[in-house]
Formats: sequence, C-alpha cells, structure tokens
Amino acid sequence: MATYPKLSLSIEAIVVSYANKTINVLLQLYDEKPFRDQWGLPFQLVKENESIEITTDRIRQKLSKYSIGSVIQSSVYSEPKRHPKTRIVSISKIFFAKPQAVDIADLSFRWFDLNHLPDLMMDHAHQIKDAIQFLQKHSENHVWVYDLLPDRFTLSQMQECFELIHDKPLDKRNFRKKIISYGIIKPTREKQKGVAHKAATLYYADKRKLEKMQISR
Repeated sequence: MATYPKLSLSIEAIVVSYANKTINVLLQLYDEKPFRDQWGLPFQLVKENESIEITTDRIRQKLSKYSIGSVIQSSVYSEPKRHPKTRIVSISKIFFAKPQAVDIADLSFRWFDLNHLPDLMMDHAHQIKDAIQFLQKHSENHVWVYDLLPDRFTLSQMQECFELIHDKPLDKRNFRKKIISYGIIKPTREKQKGVAHKAATLYYADKRKLEKMQISR
C-alpha cells in the first residue's frame, strides 16, 4: 500500500490598499514559534473537511473590518524547505481593501508602504513581489482597481493608483481615453472638496457593468 507524506496547505492573503498616495500591504505580527515577533502575511491552513474557497472565506471574515472587496489568486508556493518545521504548500491570493481600511488600528496588524516593508517570514516578501507583477501583467483586466478606490473618485486618483502599481508614470491623455472607453465609470455632479487646486469631477463605477466584467474574467 502506498504511503503519503504529511502535507499542509495554506491560503496566504496579500491584502493591498491605496491611500495617502501609496499602495499599502497589510501584515500580521506573529507571536508563536517559529515566527515569533516576525511580520508576515495573514494566512489560514486549509482544514481537512473544507475547500480552498471556504478557507478563503474564513480569511475574508477574519479581515472583514478592513473592507475587503474582490479576491484573485496570484500564485502557488511549494518549495520543500520554505517552512523550517513542516512541509507546507501555499496558495497566495490578493485581497483588495477600500482606502478607509488603512485608518483602522490593531495591535497585531499594521499597514506598510509597499516600498518600505520590514523583513518578512518565509517567502512572504517574494509573494508580495510576485503579486504586484501579476497585477502589472493583467492590467487590462482592471476590475480590481475599483476595490482600491473610494466610492467617489477622480480620474487623477485612478491614474495615480495604476502608476503606483506599475511604478512608472502613465500618459494622462491616453490613460483617460482608455479608461472612459470601457464604459464603466460615470461622472457625478460632485466636485472634490478641500483642495488647493481646481476641484476635479468625481466619478463612480457602474456596478452592473462592473459585475459583467467580473463574470467574464
């Protein structure tokens, strides 16, 4: 009879948010060995009686106060020695959080600027890097960006969010023409408030068209 090695499966959450002109990543400070006092991605082990989808929902519920929107799968990590004490295969998923979530304080969780991350446990720094590259390669399917923006946003905010993900400037005219051509965003009659420059028009995402794009992904 064949014998099967003991193997654990986990879902690791790369929670990103756009606020204060930065892309932020949510990290957890662990208090148990072998990762005590180390920062890492929030994760959950997949239980024997549950699917990957159910485990993902458990993470969403755990992080519900961070206004989680859509979730997409990024990659799989299976190096045998990635964990110092056991064999574990991890599926990383990108969770998108609304900007107001950045203001929530928690002793064991903290938002970090994507470009100023602390030393992380295991291969979590590599997972974050891979996740950003994944978003860069799939920018045509940009439904996720609406989960990073406030409910009412300017075109400049939207462009800035893309520029931070791509780490490079984008041509303003071409960007706006392309985004408007999708027919997802609609202008409101509202303008920015409390800005020193000329107040820009606020836009919102058409939820029905957004749902159609999500279904067709």
